[in-house]
Amino acid sequence: MLELAIASRLEKAVGDIEEVMQICQAPSISFGVVHKGEVVLRKSLGLRDVEGQLEANPDSIYMLGSCSKMFTAAAVGHLVAQGKMDWLDLVQKHLPEFDPIGDPDIGKQADIIDTMRHSTGLSDPIGLYLGPGNTVLDDDEGFIEVLNQMPTSNDEGQRFNSYWMYNNGAYGLVSKVVERVARARFSTYVRENVFKPLGMTRSAVTRSDIDGNIAYPHVQLDDQTFTKLPYQFLGCEENNPMLAVMGMGASLNDMLTWATAILSAERHEQQQSTEDEASSDQEGSPTSVSNGSSYSSPGRTTPSPLKYVSKVRKAYYTRPTKDRFQNEAAYCMGWLRLTMPSSLLGELSFNTMTKPDSEPYMLGQESPQRLAIGHNGGVMGSLSAIWTFPETDSAVVALANGRSIGDAADFTAQILIQALFDLQPKVDIVSWARKERDLTHKWFEEKYLQPWRSRDLSNHDIPRRDSSAYVGRYQGFNGTYTFNIVPQPPEKQSETGSQLAMAFKHSDPDTMRPLYFADTDAYTFFPGSWNRWLVDSMPSLAYESSVLRFKWDEARSRIEGLWWICVDEKPSWFSRVEEQ
Repeated sequence: MLELAIASRLEKAVGDIEEVMQICQAPSISFGVVHKGEVVLRKSLGLRDVEGQLEANPDSIYMLGSCSKMFTAAAVGHLVAQGKMDWLDLVQKHLPEFDPIGDPDIGKQADIIDTMRHSTGLSDPIGLYLGPGNTVLDDDEGFIEVLNQMPTSNDEGQRFNSYWMYNNGAYGLVSKVVERVARARFSTYVRENVFKPLGMTRSAVTRSDIDGNIAYPHVQLDDQTFTKLPYQFLGCEENNPMLAVMGMGASLNDMLTWATAILSAERHEQQQSTEDEASSDQEGSPTSVSNGSSYSSPGRTTPSPLKYVSKVRKAYYTRPTKDRFQNEAAYCMGWLRLTMPSSLLGELSFNTMTKPDSEPYMLGQESPQRLAIGHNGGVMGSLSAIWTFPETDSAVVALANGRSIGDAADFTAQILIQALFDLQPKVDIVSWARKERDLTHKWFEEKYLQPWRSRDLSNHDIPRRDSSAYVGRYQGFNGTYTFNIVPQPPEKQSETGSQLAMAFKHSDPDTMRPLYFADTDAYTFFPGSWNRWLVDSMPSLAYESSVLRFKWDEARSRIEGLWWICVDEKPSWFSRVEEQ
């Protein structure tokens, strides 16, 4: 039975979560707590579908974002346990075509762990695949070719295994390894070998897994109304790299099942290793790492599909903290491992303005140290957080279907962690959320609106070419990535005030980006307002990342190509392709 003091704290925490839901403009939040191996709290607040006025519930499927990576790691562990691959296999063993041009050593030496601990040194190509409002810009046919073209160095030299850089593309690469080894689609392998054996029937890796009980992604506009975003990313089986990176979905009930199974499998493996060590000491034989092969998940008679959980969740790449405690922290494989108190709790969240680098926002500074292993995730309009605490067999899960301002899932998780363990001194997380909201508005004003407004469109001396001069096909990264600049149909010109648009491989209208005049031979896909940015724009760090700067060839009297900051915050060149 749950201790009365803990139950009381968790009950009081619900009020703070309701405030965070309003501050962060999330239509709903579903959250739960596991303690001593048992689910002690599961609750849903708000609406999963604002337009239909449908309430969220613990079976509503939310988009998980980067929490998908932990299931990718589980799929690899399952294959390793079958002897079909090894953690130290070179990626090229299974994908000979993987051969980054910027550093031959990556192709020759990068192994599975390197890809999953984010140490390949490759730049992240995710911006080439994410379209407006969770649309997918391309399928995965040429994914490895594009990845091979990514930059591999910075001003200090080559980054392979000497520089940690979060890379979604590396997990996309792992999905391709899984497919090659398993001889099955990645989505199918995860569903059949992870979700189904665990009884996770409210989880999605394909669109056929989705029914009407979805927590649709939303954003809230200036007039306080909510707009529903597309959810094409959810179960995007046509692009399994993006599925492995951020495309899975799950309900609160399934994520609580997942957390419980992870903790149980990890505990069993560690007990087995201890017993093996004791046996080894007696018999004088070497020990091996337990993979949990004989273990069954709680409440199930079949063997657990979770293998090598302890190996997946061990420290692989140390992450520096920015606090006075300097407790250990490291990235694992699809998980972040840290000892609290730590400024890295929430480091992977989307509370980017107020990540707890300073003491006021760090939990448990006067409480005993505590091991925490978790991750955050997010796509446009949806957020997730899961943290596990092996020492007390505890976990916290938070899912939100709004991402207008601040990370409601992260704030909710931190509220529950503080309440569950009675961490001291108490952090006022509601006030923290308000500060995140205010700073986000200030950031948007400085990084987007001010540069946008500084365009001197009233100056009629600024040369403007006819928009048809820019129409054409553009290729970058040695011809591995293509998009088109196309004229907008008359009805779209009237609706958006835009004469041109970026169109991607399949020219899906949902993925097209309207382009607006910015300067001579420069157009931007920033739509000029907070509301349109939330609904239509692409994730980017600043206004300049939304600008396409065209180059005019005087000798040939035509556009030669364009520069676009889409990878590494540096301009990439796209040549205009001559039509045959």
